[in-house]
Amino acid sequence: YYFRVAAVNSAFKESPHQSGNVVSISGAEITTFSGAQGGVIADWEPVWGATHYRIWRHTTDAASDAVTLGAWQAETSFTDSTGAPGVEYFYWIQSARSSVGEQASDLSPATTGYKGLAPPAVVAASSDVPDRVTLNWHLPQGATYFRVYHNTKNDTVGANAVTGWLNATNHQHTGAVPGLNYYWVRAATDANGTRPSALSASSMGERTAPLQLA
Repeated sequence: YYFRVAAVNSAFKESPHQSGNVVSISGAEITTFSGAQGGVIADWEPVWGATHYRIWRHTTDAASDAVTLGAWQAETSFTDSTGAPGVEYFYWIQSARSSVGEQASDLSPATTGYKGLAPPAVVAASSDVPDRVTLNWHLPQGATYFRVYHNTKNDTVGANAVTGWLNATNHQHTGAVPGLNYYWVRAATDANGTRPSALSASSMGERTAPLQLA
């Protein structure tokens, strides 16, 4: 809003007018969408009076220690692809009246988000052991625990977890049935299965028949 101000004396005579303006800028309310490998997506509603926005991030709920991600932008969405997979970050949004941050607001209340873990890239299953199938997989960035799933056909529908969350990159599946077995591995950040990844691609292993003595 724009206005003009003047003082009036007892004789109702006005002083010279003074011009000014009122700007109402507040921090936006930010929403994050987590778990995608591409990064955390932050969305917010436009703020009345604001033309540009800036995202802040930190690993704790400490706005005074947060750092900015990118420049002031007119869009009301931002994808943070720079975070470490599986790490929870705190995010804030700031509003302003111009592309250089004029009349910037305080930071919004924080919200959290995380970049999703990649599933284990390679799962190798043995095919030459008579009493088990041996599984090995690679360690994705940010992952520390893994869970193995099994099915007798190459289909995740009906696949069952055959382990808890393992702090290891291998497993001996002694419950494998003779013949072909199919496996998938899911990654997580801790022993409770926090922030789990999608299932890996399937890997086929074979439990061979034991040798028959004549």
